[in-house]
Amino acid sequence: MASMRVLTVSGSSFEIGYTHGRAYAKEIGELTEERLRLSCDPFWTGGQQATLDEVLALGRTCLRYHEAFAPDLMEEMRGMAEATGIGVNELVIMNGFTDFVDVVANPNVLSRHRRRPVMPGEAIDGGGCTAFIVDGSAAADGRGYIGQTWDMHATATPYVLLLDVRPEDGPALMTITITGCVGMIGMNEHGVSVGINNLLGADGRPGVHWVYVVRKMLAQRTVGDALAVLSGAQLSGRTTIC
Repeated sequence: MASMRVLTVSGSSFEIGYTHGRAYAKEIGELTEERLRLSCDPFWTGGQQATLDEVLALGRTCLRYHEAFAPDLMEEMRGMAEATGIGVNELVIMNGFTDFVDVVANPNVLSRHRRRPVMPGEAIDGGGCTAFIVDGSAAADGRGYIGQTWDMHATATPYVLLLDVRPEDGPALMTITITGCVGMIGMNEHGVSVGINNLLGADGRPGVHWVYVVRKMLAQRTVGDALAVLSGAQLSGRTTIC
């Protein structure tokens, strides 16, 4: 197996996004284009068929939640947008794809942005990730175990990246992610660690996509502060963050 790529970024939020965008502009463009296409695909949206215009309109309804929740991360998106030439709305959809498709999957939300009615056959399939936790008292060696699958589209594999983030005004952190994405799972220098599990649901709503919640949690110095971030977020989809 090839070793994972590592990108180190530092400075202001804008500089972090700009450096990330300059380093992987081609890959970020490819992945954004694919994830916009997949957001229109009923396989990923619980049977809902959406147009690109509908997807972009739904994306815009989520932007104000991100601006209010994490303005520093949106500044990071603006830096990436300048480096890549890709719109902030498109980048946020790409970042939050696995939550965003829950928004598309909700017929009540989607119907506000379409001219045709939701068809009876457009139903949710209930797919998603799998996770497990084994308490040390139940294990033969006395150790605790945690694990998860990551049910992402397989074509994302070439874009996997370890991002080493060294902000000028917050904890250093490392996150496993994909090119163009602010972070998916990781740990910061204070030992705060964040993992995720996602299920596809038909009750998605305009809100904050999980990757931005993960990054904001990793910007905290204590677990208590990280949990406060999580409890204060209006998540757009069914992602469990731990």
